[in-house]
Amino acid sequence: MSFKKRRLFLLVLCIFFTRCSKLYEKTRNISKSTFQEFNYESSMAKSILQCGQRCRITEGLCNGFWFENESKICHLVNLTYLENPEPKDDSVQIYFDVDQLQNINMICRGADHCCHRSYGSLCKEGEGDCNDDEECAGSLICGHNNCLKYHPVGDYWDDEDDCCEPACTPDRPCGEGEGTCTDHSDCMATQELKCGVSCLDEQYFPRELFPNNLLSYGSEDQCCYRPCNSRYRKCDDLQPNCLYDEDCNIGLYCHKSRSSRYCADKNECLNGEAKYYCGRNTQCYNTAGSFYCSCLSGYESFVAYEGCKDINECALGSCGLGELSCVNWNGGYRCLCKENYETCFDETQCCDINECIIQENPCPDPLSSNCLNLEGSFTCQSFAVLIKNNVPQTNPSFAEGDLLIWDPSRIIFLPVCDDMWDQPDATVTCKWLGYNYGYSTTRSYYGYHEYLFVMDNVQCIGNETSLWQCPYLPYDNCGHYETAGVRCYG
Repeated sequence: MSFKKRRLFLLVLCIFFTRCSKLYEKTRNISKSTFQEFNYESSMAKSILQCGQRCRITEGLCNGFWFENESKICHLVNLTYLENPEPKDDSVQIYFDVDQLQNINMICRGADHCCHRSYGSLCKEGEGDCNDDEECAGSLICGHNNCLKYHPVGDYWDDEDDCCEPACTPDRPCGEGEGTCTDHSDCMATQELKCGVSCLDEQYFPRELFPNNLLSYGSEDQCCYRPCNSRYRKCDDLQPNCLYDEDCNIGLYCHKSRSSRYCADKNECLNGEAKYYCGRNTQCYNTAGSFYCSCLSGYESFVAYEGCKDINECALGSCGLGELSCVNWNGGYRCLCKENYETCFDETQCCDINECIIQENPCPDPLSSNCLNLEGSFTCQSFAVLIKNNVPQTNPSFAEGDLLIWDPSRIIFLPVCDDMWDQPDATVTCKWLGYNYGYSTTRSYYGYHEYLFVMDNVQCIGNETSLWQCPYLPYDNCGHYETAGVRCYG
């Protein structure tokens, strides 16, 4: 601080009659021109005490006075602020009401000790000259040779003046729990700190770790904090600003690079602990923050630290109806099939051979030249057939089953859908097959299931000689449990 500057002199004057009733402080923190602007009365007085008494008896109007000792003139004033007088302006020595010093504004222009106010408010940001942090308001601190950041050179301001400034700045970033900050750049980037949490938030700043925050900061103050912190907020996968592995949730670690730090997934399947947990005959799958174990194909019943056991597919009948024999081994099996079946799906099932397709002329008889493939066999029919439990029904006096009709356009037997299927339809069908009469059935009553149908919404009157003569739809909206059927009597 410069020694050329004016200092504040304080004396106390007690104005009294029988006892001290009013205190005034002596100060030169007012310019002559400013005093004259607020001066409302000037008169002769015998002494400084008499001048002070005049100010006291006009309480509410007068808060200070200036007594010119040589001329014996008493000047009364009602000031709204005190100031460091500008260098071009002379100061005057006045006495000011100490009770009003608590609320009076102070205009600082760089004079020494301007922030040292015995009764008034402390200096705000950019005000000075200050000596130490206690002379600054709130959480501000007294800077060093920094006033020219706030003021142009002039008045009493020079490069040696110290002004109050925020504790956290980009040039002097704060650590965790320190404030107040206004931007992320005010916080230590090397500690992955950010600005934006109240200094009094005990979730981020527990009282036992930051005991001075309650005394140092107000409710509006923000402090630097760590977004990822093992004490109060662990981060998830890909969340930034961790400092240590412990700042991340279980199964994650703090990935550190030159440009960033963030919580990243730890692939547990690459370490021995996860493999030991999964056991034999398993596959380990990594997830964000964890992992899980799955049985390999052909194995089941996972047990931690043991693994999975073999599935005996042969005991489950996995080969199907065409099974001749089945060979099981750890993790797999193989099917050997009966005649008219072949292995399929990598020899894990026995599938029916469609003789109607692979044989050159399976049905040479012209009266029954249409081939109908069945499970494990085939049959030759004329135009229609009743199927019950995969067996064609040919009894001349009575037959029952789900109805299949030869579709010449597709060259295949297909079922009839049971939508609107009723008694007239059954009567026409049974006479068409050579019987006298019959009754209708629905819902694939005899076990035939198919997704493709030859006709739907059949609406016979009853005197037709075949279903093809009845009104019907050549397309359908039917499911595989909707095959129409009949019971026919000779």
